[in-house]
Amino acid sequence: TCNQNRTQSFPYLSGIYSNPSVNIDFKRETFVYKIDVDYHIFTVSIWSTAEYCHAEGWLDGKRENIRESFVIGLSMPLTIRIYVVDTDMARHMHSRIYYTLILTRRPRGQLGMLPRNANHSVCLIKQECDKMIFPDQPCGLQATGHGSWNTFTSQSAKLPECESANIQGSWLVPCVQCSDDDSCYWKQAMWQPYGRKCSYHMPVKEEVESSYDDKNILFLGDSTLRGMMYYILEYLNGSLTDWEMSHGALLYNNINRGRTNMSFMYYPGLDEDPPTIKTALKTLIKLSQPVKNSSSTVLVVGRFKNIDKSDFPLLMSTLKELGLTGIKLVMKTMGFSRCQVDVAAAVNTNSDLTAIAQRCGFEILQVFPIIMPMYKDATYGNCAMHYHFISNRKEGRKLENYHVNGNVVAAYSNMFITMLHRHWTNKAKKYLIGGIKV
Repeated sequence: TCNQNRTQSFPYLSGIYSNPSVNIDFKRETFVYKIDVDYHIFTVSIWSTAEYCHAEGWLDGKRENIRESFVIGLSMPLTIRIYVVDTDMARHMHSRIYYTLILTRRPRGQLGMLPRNANHSVCLIKQECDKMIFPDQPCGLQATGHGSWNTFTSQSAKLPECESANIQGSWLVPCVQCSDDDSCYWKQAMWQPYGRKCSYHMPVKEEVESSYDDKNILFLGDSTLRGMMYYILEYLNGSLTDWEMSHGALLYNNINRGRTNMSFMYYPGLDEDPPTIKTALKTLIKLSQPVKNSSSTVLVVGRFKNIDKSDFPLLMSTLKELGLTGIKLVMKTMGFSRCQVDVAAAVNTNSDLTAIAQRCGFEILQVFPIIMPMYKDATYGNCAMHYHFISNRKEGRKLENYHVNGNVVAAYSNMFITMLHRHWTNKAKKYLIGGIKV
C-alpha cells in the first residue's frame, strides 16, 4: 500500500523490480545499486513502485515511462536511472531525485587463453535454443567427436582454404565439457564450415598488404558495417588511431601506408526524410574519387536489417549511370534485430536478400548464421545489435590507440579480408552460386 502523506514518503521508492529477477537488494535510502548479471540474462525489464501514492518512478526521466526492457551489452555496464516524480506536479517541475542501477553482464565461460597443453573437447553451437534458425536441427552446445582441441586445430590448418564466404557452418569452441558452456574458452571459438572440406585461413599479413595496394573500398550501410570497416582498417595499419561514431560520411586515405583508401556512407540516414540509396551512393562515390571502373574498386553494402528489394534496381542503374559496372560488389547480409520477434521471418528475409544480391552480381558475405548462435554476445544496441566495441588502449607516450573488440565481428571481417585478397590475387576458382537458406 502507498502512503498519502507526502512529507513522510516523498521522494522514496518502495521497491524496484526486474524480470528476469536480478539481485537488487533494495533499500529505500540507498540510491545507487551495482548489480552483476549472469551472461545468459540478455535483456531485463525494470519497473518500480513509489511510497507516495501520487508519485511514480519514471525510467531515465521519460514522462510516464514506468516499465521498460533493456539490453545488457557486454561492452560496458548498463546505467538506468529511475526518477521519482510527483505526478500532481510533473507538468511544472522535473524531478532531480533518482535511483541508479548499474548492471554489468559477465562474459561467458573461462577467461584468459586456453592452456597450451590442455586436452579440451571440441564442442559445437549452430543456434541458440530460444533463437532457432534451423528448427529441425539440435540447438545449444553439442559434442562433435573431433577429439582434442589441439588435434582439431592442427588438422584444420592443413585443410584447403574456403573459396566462398557463403557456406553453412557453425561455431567450434574448446571446452572441458560440452554440457557446460561455462567450461568453455569462448575467446578461442572459431567459425568453421561443415564437412571439414575447407577452413578459413588468414593469409600472410605482408601478402594481404601487397594485394590491397592501389585499392579503393567503399562501404554503404549502417553502424554494423562501419564497425567492420574499422576492424579492417586496424588490421591493415596494425593500429587504429582515429575513429568516429558517424551517421554521415567518412574518408580514410592513410591506410596500408597510404596505398589503400576506404570510405563510408551511412545509409539510410537518420533524418525524417532520408536520402534515397541513389543519392547516398552518388555522395559516397564523389567522396571517394578517384574511383576506377575495375575490380580494384569494391562497393560493400550491408545493414543490420535487409536492404529493400526496391533499392537493388536503383543501386544497379546508378552504377551504370556513373560508368561503374566493372567494380566488385559485396553484400554483407543481415544482422540480429532484437525488435524482430519472428525468427523464421528473419531467416526467410535473409534468404531473399542473399538470392537478390547474387542475381545482381554481388559476392555474399554471409554473416546472419555467424551472428545468431552468438547473439547474446552483443556489445550494445537497442533494436540493432552490435557485435563490436572500440576501446582505448593508450600505451605510454605513443599516439592514442584504439582496438576493435568482438569475436563475432572478427570472424566475418577476417572472411572479408581473405575474400578480397583471394579475388585480387586470382586464387578463386569459382564463387559459390545459389545461396544457402539461412
